[in-house]
Amino acid sequence: MAWLRGGRRGVPADGAVIIKEQYPAPAAMYGNTHGDALKPLDWTVHDPARSASRDGWFWAEVYTKTTPTGKG
Repeated sequence: MAWLRGGRRGVPADGAVIIKEQYPAPAAMYGNTHGDALKPLDWTVHDPARSASRDGWFWAEVYTKTTPTGKG
């Protein structure tokens, strides 16, 4: 929250978490859609981890429509 309230300047502190909702393209189709009508397809999680990763971020993604393959 400190990063958001600070105008999104610089990089969030290590240990902060950003969760980004993602929707199918194109974005223009959501112009008049509000509240519960928005159904994200997936979420990405970004966690600054400068000492733990090559690009300085830990990344993860969670999908709502995955199907197990039964392989592995």
